Amino acid sequence: MAVAPSWYVITSRHPLARWFNVLHLPLTAWHLSYVVLGAMLAVQVNWALLGWTVLAFFLGMGLGAHAFDLLNGDPLKLNINRGTLLVVGFLALMVAVWIGIWQAALGNVPQPLAISCAIGVVFATGYGLEWRWLHGDWQFASWWAVFPLLVGYWVQGLAFHPALVPLACFAFCSAYAQRVLSKQARYLR
Repeated sequence: MAVAPSWYVITSRHPLARWFNVLHLPLTAWHLSYVVLGAMLAVQVNWALLGWTVLAFFLGMGLGAHAFDLLNGDPLKLNINRGTLLVVGFLALMVAVWIGIWQAALGNVPQPLAISCAIGVVFATGYGLEWRWLHGDWQFASWWAVFPLLVGYWVQGLAFHPALVPLACFAFCSAYAQRVLSKQARYLR
């Protein structure tokens, strides 16, 4: 049996295993936890809205950005067709945007927050396609930790709270450290 390039990779060639590996599920789950962490600052959590928010981020970050990322290289040797990656990435991002716009149209989230859908598409696309000004260590920490945390918070309809500052700093620093350490681990393999 082949050695997996990362501890969480399923080495099976089954199509479902390949798509599971596209998600980098442990890392995606970790970054989705920032959405939940932001929402938990609310006195009253709208659980349905939190579910929709997590789903939108899962589609945009977990599926869309990772599908685009594979267009620049296939370190896990998943051998997924480029056209399929483009279609899946595009559809995942569009469904994520639709969720955000739908929730804003229903009045479940503040209308100005709908702009976060467009911002999220730029971040997911730019980071996934490795656009230089959107792909790097501090960008990773900002787009994949601080942004989900703030959106998770503001989706609950909350105004600025001083607790956001240390929480955003924690999110940034933990994601930045993970990015730096994982790059070093890649070179050691």
